[in-house]
Amino acid sequence: MSPIGAADPTLDSSPLRTGPYESCTSLKTLPGSTALDYYCYVTNSYDHTWTYVKVRGQNLYGWIFDDHLYSNGSPYKC
Repeated sequence: MSPIGAADPTLDSSPLRTGPYESCTSLKTLPGSTALDYYCYVTNSYDHTWTYVKVRGQNLYGWIFDDHLYSNGSPYKC
């Protein structure tokens, strides 16, 4: 899967998780303004949208709750 291209950074301190739920393991807490590549989004069972991302310049992938992202996440559904 390829990223959709350059994406907006995080708005604030944001946990990068293994899945699209707050209960999923946090891989790392990213500081505000962390550059990301967006892939796609899902809507979880709580009707919250999460975007699958790659941290730019690192081999680190995971899910971020869209409220932490400037453009409210990826426009592409997974």
